Amino acid sequence: MRPFHHLLVNNLIANITNFTVWFAITFWIFLETRSVFATGMIAGIYLVLTGALGIWFGSLVDHHRKRSMMLVSSVVSLAIYAAALGAYALDPGIRVATTTSVTLWLFVLLTMLGVIVGNIRMIALPILVTLLVPADRRDKANGLVGMVTGIGFLTTSAISGFLVAWGGMSRRWPSLSPSHCSLHSTSFSFLSTSRAKRTRMICPDRSTSPAPSAWCAPFRDCSR
Repeated sequence: MRPFHHLLVNNLIANITNFTVWFAITFWIFLETRSVFATGMIAGIYLVLTGALGIWFGSLVDHHRKRSMMLVSSVVSLAIYAAALGAYALDPGIRVATTTSVTLWLFVLLTMLGVIVGNIRMIALPILVTLLVPADRRDKANGLVGMVTGIGFLTTSAISGFLVAWGGMSRRWPSLSPSHCSLHSTSFSFLSTSRAKRTRMICPDRSTSPAPSAWCAPFRDCSR
């Protein structure tokens, strides 16, 4: 269970970072524009992107190594946030924050895309419950997954509100970038060291399986 607990902590940090970006940009847009319509548009962008990319993200997780896809998710999110930070610093039209600004909405779309890419982790995590946790403990493991998601949402509201109140967007982005860098540099070292253990948990006794190779192969493929 220790690798799974490491994964939960890792995923919690990633969730807090991504959700903080989402909540903070919503708070900031409302404070700058005083437009409920604008904040509703951000929620709509999140729902549309989630619906449009969800099946594709699922196919990526299904056809590639789970470790690799989670790492790609983190790296791509970091790259998108860095691009958004550069756009915010260079384009005064974004900092003015009016609802009629095209560059502002492109900035919002780019930022929300970085948040959505983090959903790859949420898709991969239930699969990793099967790979990392014995069958008799998976009920508790799934409960922990839900708890981590809830904690992420709970703490995000306070963190994002504090960051926006503290310094607006100009301080929010530098505060989040180090968090992402430290997260990605240490993300998956435990996965490479626990591969053999995961295979034993999923296929504890191949001799008693009616079709051991057919039954175990898909899980070995997922655990790469």
